[in-house]
Amino acid sequence: MMLQRLVLAATVLLLSSCSTMGQTLVHRWSFEGNYNDTSGSGHDGTATGTPTFVTGKFGQAAAFDPSPDGGATPGDGVENTFAEAVPTLATDSWSMNIWANLTTAPPDLVHVMGFGINDDYSGGGDTGRGRALLNFGGMHFWGASVDVNAGTAFSVDSAWHMYTVTYDATATAISLYKDGSLLTTGTAALVDTFPQVQVGNPSFWSEGFAGSLDEFTIFNGSLSEPQIGGLYFFNDHTQNVTLDPSLVVNRDTGEIVLTNDSSFEIDLLGYTVRSASGALDPSAWDTIAGRFDAPPGGDGSIDANDDWTVLTNTANEFSIEFSEGVPGTDGGTIDIGKVVSFGLGAWIANPNEDIEIDLLLNDGEGTLKTLSASFAGNGGESFGAGDFDADGDIDVNDYVHLRTASASNTAGMLPVEAYLGGDLNGDGRKNLTDYAIFAGLFEAANGTGTFAAIHASASVPEPATLWLFVPLAAITMLRKYRGYALAILVATCFAGSEATAQLHGYYPLNGSANDASGNNIDLNMVGGALFGGSMHPGLGTAFSGDGVDDAAVGQNFVKVTGSNMTAVAWVYAESTDHTTWETIVKNWGEAVAGQFHFGLGVNDANTLNNYYGTAGGAEFPNDVSPTDIPVGQWVHTAFVLDAAAGQHRLYINGTVVATGAYGGSLMQPTDAGFATGLGIGGKPNDDGSAAAGGFGFWRGQIDEVGLYAEALSTSDIAEIITNAQQGIQLNGTTNPYVEIEVNRATGEVKLQNNTAGSVNLNAYEVVSLGDHLNAGGLDPLAGNAGFPTGTGFGDGWELDGANDSSQIIEGFFGGASTFNTGETSLGFIYDGASAGHEDLTFRFATPSGVITSLVTYIGEYASLNGDFNNDGIVNLADYTVWRDNLGAATEEAINNAGNGLNGVDAADYQVWKSAFGNGGSGAIGQVSVAIPEPASYVNLLTLLAIAGWRSRRSNRRRSE
Repeated sequence: MMLQRLVLAATVLLLSSCSTMGQTLVHRWSFEGNYNDTSGSGHDGTATGTPTFVTGKFGQAAAFDPSPDGGATPGDGVENTFAEAVPTLATDSWSMNIWANLTTAPPDLVHVMGFGINDDYSGGGDTGRGRALLNFGGMHFWGASVDVNAGTAFSVDSAWHMYTVTYDATATAISLYKDGSLLTTGTAALVDTFPQVQVGNPSFWSEGFAGSLDEFTIFNGSLSEPQIGGLYFFNDHTQNVTLDPSLVVNRDTGEIVLTNDSSFEIDLLGYTVRSASGALDPSAWDTIAGRFDAPPGGDGSIDANDDWTVLTNTANEFSIEFSEGVPGTDGGTIDIGKVVSFGLGAWIANPNEDIEIDLLLNDGEGTLKTLSASFAGNGGESFGAGDFDADGDIDVNDYVHLRTASASNTAGMLPVEAYLGGDLNGDGRKNLTDYAIFAGLFEAANGTGTFAAIHASASVPEPATLWLFVPLAAITMLRKYRGYALAILVATCFAGSEATAQLHGYYPLNGSANDASGNNIDLNMVGGALFGGSMHPGLGTAFSGDGVDDAAVGQNFVKVTGSNMTAVAWVYAESTDHTTWETIVKNWGEAVAGQFHFGLGVNDANTLNNYYGTAGGAEFPNDVSPTDIPVGQWVHTAFVLDAAAGQHRLYINGTVVATGAYGGSLMQPTDAGFATGLGIGGKPNDDGSAAAGGFGFWRGQIDEVGLYAEALSTSDIAEIITNAQQGIQLNGTTNPYVEIEVNRATGEVKLQNNTAGSVNLNAYEVVSLGDHLNAGGLDPLAGNAGFPTGTGFGDGWELDGANDSSQIIEGFFGGASTFNTGETSLGFIYDGASAGHEDLTFRFATPSGVITSLVTYIGEYASLNGDFNNDGIVNLADYTVWRDNLGAATEEAINNAGNGLNGVDAADYQVWKSAFGNGGSGAIGQVSVAIPEPASYVNLLTLLAIAGWRSRRSNRRRSE
């Protein structure tokens, strides 16, 4: 509910303009009993249907009815097919304005006003040719595949409302206004168009408009907001009227200031300053209460007779709002020129600038007037992500802020609090991924290689090696959290082997999209695509796409020769219903077919799909899996064209899921006129770019993409899967990696390199979301031979400030250390007591990436006295186990957790009673529970005697 006008004071201050800054009226239909153009341009209109004239906003207006039969009978409209004075060039700036009174909600795609739309034009390939305001989920500018939506509905209240669209050709900016107030601005590059204007129901449009229209005007030039205000109040753009006050945030001081620089006083009952990200500091808030409300507390300059009430909890460190007011009174008035500061530091500096204010107007209707803040300071630039101290640069102080931030779990925090806590990607945790992101941000801001010398400004020794992280293309893509480790830079070298000879193309995707077979083309990462963890640490990293514009693409792909072909890939689909034709790997363009498409199908189909082109492009057969590809897990996929068997086979996880006939004919490199690009995760253009259009992109991970000029057998594919599960890549090699071994009995955790090669180690991370870590038991790498101890500035191995029972991080964030084959203890950091506590995850960082690795548990848990069911907690469930096994000859049935003597007896009950509440991180011990007591010890002995008698009787019967 946003009504876009202020309550007028008794006297209206009118500011006349001496210049209209070049904005010229070129078209006006006032509908004063006719359709004449009163601008002087001669664009008189012709009616379709039977519009009528009714009382308008200014004089008369035209009333329109929709087509009664879906267009067979024309709906009411007015048009001129050759309005030669309207601004039709792509380089023209323009504005159009209309008043509308609607009694029924317009259906989607109903046209209100516009120009540049020809009768024979329906969109097609003429992108950017339209200039229309229509309803499409609210107010919507349509430019023929160029769209800007206001996010606000047309008002349907039998009242007149003004709708305005402006276009600034220099900035290619479309702005939409309602009742003189700006709703939204979007970028929209337009092209030359037709000299045609129309309102209501054009004969070639959805003919569902019903309502009255008045004062349809077009201007040559983009109107300013004061000029639009003049149209709103006086139907005259030459009389400037400023409708809205201004709200400004100073980035350097955090001060939020409301200035009534509008043309009117503001009568209001209250206000709410809002920040959806929580960037408001209540402790710095200067309220109207006690300053501008009734004396003696205030000076009465806003409200002389009411005491304002503060409605926001000022004890919070972060808040989504400041709110105060005086509902139920006569309210207050912000005079013209009045400046209201809400306090220095009221805005908490961060990259997300989302401050707005809702003014609750005293107009008897409960109108909320919403204003968005503009920001000033910091040289006119927003603070960059990673500039935690908001001083305009990303430096060693920001690294220290990140490392020392003390909360590992940020899931319950407001976004700004989480960001300042080091959670750069908003995934609810401060972890290695955030260090990776920060390193990339640092390099983007300061230059390649600067993160290695981050500590130099702190006057500490410079490390010899460098931890480089996110590629520059990914720096702007912090929105793309994926739940897998973000990769870091260019990566693992692959030793050549005879196994690669059979590979026509091989993309291991270890920090780059280069072809490791040597036979084909290297691909480029586009759209901000990243690298994430693969299905096994020995496979290195994997391509990670957002499903919007991320891809690895290249040009001049060498097609597979001969009549046989196989393609294989590991994939992890985060979702499969966000677009169509999702790509795993393909030689198939946006408008041109190629040798093969391998991915998902058309119309949001979630099934595995493979098209291939026959020789000369004569045919393009396909096969489809009968069921959807699994989501949220790693899946191995393959297709095979087998000429000898006459089969086209599709595989999921080594199983044939679809089979079709194959005649042995395959498109060859010599076949001209077909796609020449190759894409992973997206459809490629022949120039090496990714196809536009918002479809064809994979959301999730892709790894180990191999293309073969032969038909692999089912056993061949099974071997590929088995090898990958052991960390062996398609070329027979394994990336060296580290993992951890956890001793259940002692809680000791060892860092191990069980591979033949050394690992250039930057950092490691152990996580237990169930809080089964003991950070105090850590034996850090820092100080061991080859692992220098840092001084807090990234010059050696340092502990993260948020280490706790859920997470432990240690890293050499300005360098790296070599971890050879072998192991070292990280101390006794595992605090689990049962199999239900085995939730540890482990990641490590190298110059190639942050990689999810393996966790192995050894040994057995020491029994917890009284834990008769071995769940790690001594509670009522254990009593039930003791009761049900009372009298047993041994304690095996009670997990050997009693006193160890005389089987299951009363003494074991006393053990359980004394230990009640132990385990489970102590949580159960905080709960008051009635411990069941046998009626008397005599009764207990009786139970034991009975149990013993039954046991002896049973034994005697068995011996008879």
